[in-house]
Amino acid sequence: MAYETGSATDWDDFISKLSDFVKANGWKDETEDDTGTPLDNTQCFSKNNVVVAFYWAATPTTIAMYQSLGYVDGAAPAAFTDDSGNGSFSVPAGRNIADVGDGPFLSYHFFENDASPAYVHIVLQIAAGIYRHFGFGELDKFGDWDSASGGEYVYGHANYSGSTGASSSSLLDGGLSDTGPSTIIYRAATMHMEGWPNQPVGGKWAVISGCTIAVDEQTDIGNDTAAVGRIAVIGGHRANTAAPAFGWQSAGTTTGLIPMYPMMCLFYDWTTKFAYVIGWQKDVRGVNIENFAAAESIPIDGDTWIMFPSVQKGSTGAQKTYFQGIAYKKVTA
Repeated sequence: MAYETGSATDWDDFISKLSDFVKANGWKDETEDDTGTPLDNTQCFSKNNVVVAFYWAATPTTIAMYQSLGYVDGAAPAAFTDDSGNGSFSVPAGRNIADVGDGPFLSYHFFENDASPAYVHIVLQIAAGIYRHFGFGELDKFGDWDSASGGEYVYGHANYSGSTGASSSSLLDGGLSDTGPSTIIYRAATMHMEGWPNQPVGGKWAVISGCTIAVDEQTDIGNDTAAVGRIAVIGGHRANTAAPAFGWQSAGTTTGLIPMYPMMCLFYDWTTKFAYVIGWQKDVRGVNIENFAAAESIPIDGDTWIMFPSVQKGSTGAQKTYFQGIAYKKVTA
């Protein structure tokens, strides 16, 4: 378990610091161990069955993120083993960290857990008061479904058409919706899931979104790179059942009331129309940050939580997210 904060001069400096951080905490930098010729502007990290790749243009603007089940020496990320189907730095064609630019980055925050559920959650301040959230890890599972069934996730931070709109996606986020499949659904977080009820034959992936049902529900969420259908996970950051109950409540240290809600995810069975709780992101909560400053550390029952706006706090600015906030537990031992 580890936490690190600092600043970075540009994207190369940032990704180098992220590589050093994850390697120091038991994750593998696949790109460094490539026995062939790694693709330029690519960085891949892995642990257990979590495999995430970052891919960017020579002059970074938007950063693509891919999820697969295995690194392939010298290959482009979309050609890695069993690629999920989401990932592109061609805005807005796929999962990415939107409009990041090439720095300087005023601050970054790395949150990491070693043991399962392992994760690396990242907050990057791309300009004064403007943040991006992205990461990868293993779901903190509810019930007894085992590792063979999946649970590994990767998410970027799409930020379009108003940063709280249905075209945007942050964390594991059922608030993103599509009449699909179109470019929107390919911005979504993905999760490795196998052997689930009514899953397409050979399917390995779920898409975390709140698809607007059009005609064919299964088609709405698109296919993986191998053209195999995917299944749906709903809930997460903006669309789980706890968000409406707690997200509107102002939190503050004066009253001692700091309502936070988990990023709960549910498997949605297209056939039965039933949803089943499967777990949540460990050490991450939604919170109203009206009374908190960005990156403010708050002690709660012996733990330290760091509060951030989803993008930009307040009701002004092109990327405003009002008081919608995300809290991360700072764990160092």
